[in-house]
Amino acid sequence: MPVMDDAGQWGGPLRKARDGVRLRKNVLPDGAVQLLADEVVSRLASRLHPNVQRSEIAARVPIDDFCRALIAQDAEAALAMIRRDRLVGVPLEAVYAGTLAAAAERLGQWWNEDEVGFLEMSVAAGRIFEIMRHLRRTIPLPQHDVGPERHALFATVPGDQHTMGVTMAADLFRNRGWEIDLRVGFGHEELIEAVAGRSYRVIGLSAGGMAGVLPLARCVVAFRITHPAVPVFVGGSVVTEMPEIGALVGADGVARDWDETVRVVTELADRG
Repeated sequence: MPVMDDAGQWGGPLRKARDGVRLRKNVLPDGAVQLLADEVVSRLASRLHPNVQRSEIAARVPIDDFCRALIAQDAEAALAMIRRDRLVGVPLEAVYAGTLAAAAERLGQWWNEDEVGFLEMSVAAGRIFEIMRHLRRTIPLPQHDVGPERHALFATVPGDQHTMGVTMAADLFRNRGWEIDLRVGFGHEELIEAVAGRSYRVIGLSAGGMAGVLPLARCVVAFRITHPAVPVFVGGSVVTEMPEIGALVGADGVARDWDETVRVVTELADRG
């Protein structure tokens, strides 16, 4: 299919992708820029709101006590604390953002201060994911079909092992009635192929640090071609480490935390 005419069907996506490549020339090494340019060519050849109130996210259990429960010998201790919170009506979003996320941050501090070791961190992470799986089973299924206006893709960039944040976000948006296509641990081609032909209102890409910048940029370029009408936003710790990441990769928005994610997704979904 011809793509050279900017007024044609593919003109806008092609121009956006090329502009994104040019934008990065002064930041990324020559080899990286060439990879992004090649991405444009290969994709073209192969041919992707209601007002939200700020959630109450204050932790309802002492975070240090909860962290100690996560690494305790009793595998059920931490889950029991969460169950008690839910039984007295603590909202799901407060459990995620106020307790689980805060605990992950505190454990990271303990790790940096050598107060916990690798084994304890592994046990705690496994238990947090187990709690998330338990909470997911409590999310009621929508009583109606979810329309395309509330269908989003959340994915980690290839090579990124930081999956907790994007998994939490997916669960919380499902709790708000969204259909979320969550993709973690995929390679670049595998990710693009897995979602080819699917319709989304918004695409969210998560990168856990500076190592994810190039894979993130490559994904954005690819999605500009495969899903030309879908806005793309960036989340994860890379946003904190590199505040200019949105402009660098040509994203439509960035989100540093849960509240920003809600705002960005709502604004981008409404834009379409």
